Amino acid sequence: MEIKDARQPLSVNACLYVQVRTINATRVAAILVRKRILISTTITLLVAVVSGAGQQTTPAIPPKPRELSQTNRTNPSVTTEEQEPIRISTEEVQLSVAAFDNYGRIDPTLQPDDLLVLENGIPQEIRSARRIPANVILLLDTGGELNSAKRVTVTREVAKTVVDSLAANDQVSLLQFNSRIELLANWTSDHTSLVSILNSKLLPAKRAIFVDALDEARKLFLNSGRLNQHLVLITDGVHTGTERLNRAAVIEQFAESNIAVHVLSYTMPSLEATKQDLRRTRKRDKSTTPDDAIESAPLEFRYNLLKRVHKPGGIIVDLDSKRRGQFKDYREALLMSQTELQQLAQDTGGSMWLPTSVTDLVENAREAAHLIDAAYVITYKPKRPLADAPAGETRRIEVVSRRVGLHPMSRQRFVVPNKKPQ
Repeated sequence: MEIKDARQPLSVNACLYVQVRTINATRVAAILVRKRILISTTITLLVAVVSGAGQQTTPAIPPKPRELSQTNRTNPSVTTEEQEPIRISTEEVQLSVAAFDNYGRIDPTLQPDDLLVLENGIPQEIRSARRIPANVILLLDTGGELNSAKRVTVTREVAKTVVDSLAANDQVSLLQFNSRIELLANWTSDHTSLVSILNSKLLPAKRAIFVDALDEARKLFLNSGRLNQHLVLITDGVHTGTERLNRAAVIEQFAESNIAVHVLSYTMPSLEATKQDLRRTRKRDKSTTPDDAIESAPLEFRYNLLKRVHKPGGIIVDLDSKRRGQFKDYREALLMSQTELQQLAQDTGGSMWLPTSVTDLVENAREAAHLIDAAYVITYKPKRPLADAPAGETRRIEVVSRRVGLHPMSRQRFVVPNKKPQ
């Protein structure tokens, strides 16, 4: 068998065949390369699209309230029920505390550490001591035909003196009562407008529904939700006519509130007036013309008319035994009211003035305004929780100075309110 040398050149046909096969292989390789490039480009585009979509801002979907966390999904011991929010009851008692120095001046530097609050003899933790504008209601008695000493003109001057003497940013409301109760001004620091209202809208009437008016003032405070509350009474405290409300219950409700009550009382002049009225014969010191008739006159003529009509002179002979009996009853009511209002002022951290003359009553009005503007709002947390006490429980309060030269004045008892803190 003849063996040919492999290095010998191929024939023409063989060369063509090999060339064709080489060209075909090259085309296949090119096709595969193009396909790979296409596939690679497609993948790159898909990655770009997904990446771009991931970078877009989409609104967050809040979790459902009852959706379990991953821990709850894997831990069957964790409850799947929605738990109620934890309620923390913070009990604080608010006190209105007036602070003076040795000279009777307002102390503007009071700090919580300057005072010691005792509740039933037990020291309490004072949380804060703040000076904030006062919120004052003037409750004006313009009724009662039996009391010749209680006059609208005097009540007006006393009320104007209080308003003029209060700090400029104090908020004031005016309540007038006689046979009805009327809100003349509601929470304003515009003291000029208050004086204008007092000059034009105070009118007398026969009756004085004192207890109803006292309760109405308390409700006005309650609905306002204000701090540093002060009620100024310009009255003799006598309720004429049928008492619709329980007097003792209305007064006791002030012990449950944080309202300091200040009384500018007509009691002493009224006792003297009724003493004169009980005489069968007495000197005429004023006309029997009703005050409402004079008050209805135009303002510019009112003063001269009042002065002329009420000019003293002459003798009065009283033959009306029924009327004398009414004066006796009124006198007894004056004495009872004096005792009640003194206790109310003492319990609430206020004060009561018993002037013997109109001049003294006006001066006392300035003192009342001074006392109001000396007040701080003190808060403390009772060591014995209010929630554990029965409604109506009375706690004795004592505020003692820890600083030499500081003289505090505050309420002397606190009554646990009917509505316990939530």
